[in-house]
Amino acid sequence: MFQIGRYLPVLIKIGQAKSIKIRHFAPFGFYFFLFVNLIFGKIFEINFLLKFSFFVFISYISVIFVGILQFLIKGNKFKIQNLLLIFIIPLMHLFYGLGFFIGLIRLKF
Repeated sequence: MFQIGRYLPVLIKIGQAKSIKIRHFAPFGFYFFLFVNLIFGKIFEINFLLKFSFFVFISYISVIFVGILQFLIKGNKFKIQNLLLIFIIPLMHLFYGLGFFIGLIRLKF
């Protein structure tokens, strides 16, 4: 996922971004938003930003959890090891967003 995110800015730069939608920017935007809120919340001691970031992250994890449970129960594929998806999916989004960020930096230098 990191590599896919890393080359997305390159596609945009060379004009091959016809099939890129807003959903491709969502992982980067989500984690960037959380990171900036956490940094500003800590530096300026704004408890609201810290609580809001925590709430947004917990909401995100809850939506993933409910979606995975719904998928597993509907498909009769409920296995304990499939619950690992609750950790894997946020990590995939995190590394995709991180790859996008690194790709943006590499374009500038």
